[in-house]
Amino acid sequence: MRSNCLTQSLVIFANFVFRLKVIAFLYRTTHSPTVVLHIMEKEIKICDECESEYFAASSKMMKLCPDCSHFLYDYENCNHIFENDRCVNCHWNGKSSKYILSKKEK
Repeated sequence: MRSNCLTQSLVIFANFVFRLKVIAFLYRTTHSPTVVLHIMEKEIKICDECESEYFAASSKMMKLCPDCSHFLYDYENCNHIFENDRCVNCHWNGKSSKYILSKKEK
């Protein structure tokens, strides 16, 4: 149990450090905090678990969408509002992996 907590803490710290490095790089190249925030908000990533696209800034984890990070690590989930088969808040497409679906059923 303790090693699981430590692993989760290390993942959170690694995500934080990575995001700081990205922000520092963007600021050095643009010299505009507003541009940096706009780029970070709209960066689209693909979730390692469900393979859905999501806005990077919408998730607490670097490689998981908000929905998967919620069901796998108990992070706060997005308040999904769907328009044209995508959440307007996080860009998730509503699909889940078989493993996440099994966790949702419990």
